[in-house]
Amino acid sequence: MQTRKCTNSGSGRSAVFDRPKLIL
Repeated sequence: MQTRKCTNSGSGRSAVFDRPKLIL
């Protein structure tokens, strides 16, 4: 999961998808 946060490209989109995935 940290690898996605490291990706600065489209950080806005990844941030939105990171929250729902963490809940699951």
